[in-house]
Amino acid sequence: MTFEEYYGIGESYYKNKEYAKALEHFKKCISIDNYYFCLEYIGLCYLQLKQYEVAARIFQKISEDIPELASSRINLGRVYLYQDLLEKAFENFIKAIDMEPDNEDAYFYLGVYFGKINKYEEAKSCYKKSLSINMEQSEAHLNLGICYYNLKFFNDALHEFHLAYNYDNQCLEARENMGLIYVEMNDYEKALDEFLFINRMQPDDVVNIVDIAHCYCQINDFYSAETWVKRAMTINQEDDFLITMLDMIKSSIEKED
Repeated sequence: MTFEEYYGIGESYYKNKEYAKALEHFKKCISIDNYYFCLEYIGLCYLQLKQYEVAARIFQKISEDIPELASSRINLGRVYLYQDLLEKAFENFIKAIDMEPDNEDAYFYLGVYFGKINKYEEAKSCYKKSLSINMEQSEAHLNLGICYYNLKFFNDALHEFHLAYNYDNQCLEARENMGLIYVEMNDYEKALDEFLFINRMQPDDVVNIVDIAHCYCQINDFYSAETWVKRAMTINQEDDFLITMLDMIKSSIEKED
């Protein structure tokens, strides 16, 4: 096979999140021709496979060999985020921004850094800057929504979660967060709409089922709540929390009767 064939197959595996297979093909590319972008992909595969020390060495080498390359700084910062080496992560994102002031990824991951240290105002600014460069980033809208959520700007958060889902209809985390905000706003009917939507996609998600049961309890529909808790217990029979919740629901039903 040619370099181009190995590279194309590697990219396809990477996009499908089959990182071990992608890594194998990018290594074949390197054996034919040592292009830096193949080495970057190899580093990204190791990052996704959680082999952080290997990934860090690769991105550090690229940064030394091609010091003007912002992407290697961003990826090195990402590795440091996973390793909780936060100051090193911050330094690399700032260097990337100095190199490329309009790099959406640099601002995005700088936002991730600020989010990890609970500086939501700073994180919000970073995500907004990233989105000003490219609006069609589902994850950036999601993370900006989470910032607004933590800052108690619920309507702004809902707007961002809507956008996150619109740009990626696999982003169920956006729908979950919308449901949680509606719970905070005591709008349990809308919360139920979100949680029931998620359940259709992920019927065995016990946390989601508990959210549904909780909403039914809040609107005093204890029979529906009981049904949903019993469904959760078919998935996780020995969960003490579910047993306690079911007992409380049964007690509420008895009081109603």
